[in-house]
Amino acid sequence: MKNAAEYQSEYHFTITLAKKNYEQPKLFIPKTLVKAKRVPTVASGKRWYVYFRFNGKLYKFYKGINQFESISDRRKVGKAMIEAYTTMLSRGWSPEESNYLNKQTNLPTLEQALQNALDHKKNTLKESTYNQYQTAYNRFMVWCKKNLIAGQQVDLFHRKQFAPVFNT
Repeated sequence: MKNAAEYQSEYHFTITLAKKNYEQPKLFIPKTLVKAKRVPTVASGKRWYVYFRFNGKLYKFYKGINQFESISDRRKVGKAMIEAYTTMLSRGWSPEESNYLNKQTNLPTLEQALQNALDHKKNTLKESTYNQYQTAYNRFMVWCKKNLIAGQQVDLFHRKQFAPVFNT
């Protein structure tokens, strides 16, 4: 049996706390004076946007928020944009990478990639083997669609996500 000193030396944990390189995204709402009060406006020329600082540099994103006519609609869209940018930033997205989206849009979805691989193997397999692969593919795609991952890009699917398929 091990004594307490042996247990203490077996486990080493490193906890690093890094300062965020971005500020929390916020919604800019232009305001006008009405009866000596500042109220939100959707007037022409008054643009709404989501903004935040990343590595000290200010970024503004309009992304269609100004196409909505009412203040409440713009607030809802702005809130959704804030949540989206907050999630992206927390996952490591950088607005400084101008071709971030271009890198990802060239990749096929999980469903497309697996179908392409199956089509590629069709000529080298016996018909019975191909039919078994096709059946496995179809069952897997049913599971993927049920779990909303069939349309995600192939590079975002990880091996760990594959394990629950066998538990169903």
